[in-house]
Amino acid sequence: MNWIGWATGNPLLVGMLGLWILAMLIGIAYAIARVLPKETIWPLLFTVAMHFMSYLLPRVLPLPIAPHKLALPIDSWIPFFPPMISVYLLAYVQWAHYWIGIGLEDRTLRSRSLAGEWIAKGICALAFVFFPTTMARPAVTGTTGFDRLVSLVYLLDAPTNLLPSMHCLQSWLVLRVTLQMRHVPSWYKPCTVVFSLLVIASTILVKQHVVLDLPTAILAAEFGLWLAPRVKFDRVYARWEERLSRR
Repeated sequence: MNWIGWATGNPLLVGMLGLWILAMLIGIAYAIARVLPKETIWPLLFTVAMHFMSYLLPRVLPLPIAPHKLALPIDSWIPFFPPMISVYLLAYVQWAHYWIGIGLEDRTLRSRSLAGEWIAKGICALAFVFFPTTMARPAVTGTTGFDRLVSLVYLLDAPTNLLPSMHCLQSWLVLRVTLQMRHVPSWYKPCTVVFSLLVIASTILVKQHVVLDLPTAILAAEFGLWLAPRVKFDRVYARWEERLSRR
């Protein structure tokens, strides 16, 4: 399917998606400029940039080996459920809210969490280069708005860089760290747990990932959170903020 042809045939959907992305970016920029302490701005922007670069850079590098297919029998039993694409896309809003929220927490939690996130994203980038994976995705034959959104995601996102799942990794980090936050209302934590688990489920229900991509993402996230304070990598983040706070 050709992107230009698809966009021409679905102008309303493309326009709505464009407005949603624009509104999200404006909201993030406003929050960073007006809400967060000044010393958190550059470290958080670096964290956001690292998230996307660890996913995108391996795609432009020559792969040393051919990609593997890791689908298990259980993957063929899991149904294709296009409505879950709404949760899959709303995950980006969850991550943006999390990055803003962690900027309002105490420096100890922020340093430990974001340093762990950096390690986990580094693991993902290395896996994408040295153990690339791919998968076969189903043909989208429906004509609902959800089906069209799935088609758009398939067009924009090739079935590579699958293991570990960055979607699962980031939403798991959100879940783990939010449970430790002190400056959120009591209802926010259970809602975050439920939505994060829905995001993880959405990755296999819209056939963007296979089952093995999920536990490897959680293991990478947990390893990053475990390793950061033990190798004192969290101090790198803390010192960066301290220097910025003195300016």
